[in-house]
Amino acid sequence: MGDPKVGTETSTLGLPNRVERALDQLLASFDTKLKDELVAVLAHGSTVRGGYDEATSDVDLVVVLENDAIEVLERVANDIALARTSARIECMLLRKGEIPRAADVFPLLFEDLGAEGIALRGDNPFRGLRIEDDHRRLRIEQELRETRIRLRIAIADATAGLLRYEGLIGRKVRQIRSPLFALLQRSGHESKRDLKSVVAAAGKHLGVDTSQLLRFRESPKEAMKALVALLDAAIDHIDEPPGKAP
Repeated sequence: MGDPKVGTETSTLGLPNRVERALDQLLASFDTKLKDELVAVLAHGSTVRGGYDEATSDVDLVVVLENDAIEVLERVANDIALARTSARIECMLLRKGEIPRAADVFPLLFEDLGAEGIALRGDNPFRGLRIEDDHRRLRIEQELRETRIRLRIAIADATAGLLRYEGLIGRKVRQIRSPLFALLQRSGHESKRDLKSVVAAAGKHLGVDTSQLLRFRESPKEAMKALVALLDAAIDHIDEPPGKAP
């Protein structure tokens, strides 16, 4: 097996020059130090979907390896750490052989990677990956319920002054973009993948006014009420009896 082909140029991602240089340096290190062990490098998330903010966003990469032996990981450990600390480049490391068998526990992530992942090296191994609908439904419900449960103590902490509502709401809305998008797809409703479009489409589909959610700095408590209502409606929608069609 030869070195993975160079895919999309990093310049097309529209990243700040400083971040683009750090990403190019990381990819060059992978090419030099991993060689045949490197299968693919994919960019995903806000970097490719839109909404990237240099001050708050990470550059999310999935690095697919043929072999994940400790000795292989040690070759690029310092390069990965430097990219993280200097440019907020975050790497998820996967072994090629585990991807098909892990699709049942990461169905939403793997579907997103197949649909929107941009291959900077190699080919996208998530394209055409089979995702069972039962696994998809369970993961949607799990992510929504986990967010709803954790939100209760977060509201208490915000009320006690330990957290700011504004930052809390922004994080939680970003967290539920993926399960809401999957819920919409599963229900036959089209939406773009960016956060604003998904929130608006989910609110319309579920009958929840989400207009406050993306303006949470103006009225944080009203935005929090809208977030709770959206989560509750989405959970009720996805928590269907066995055998019921979406």
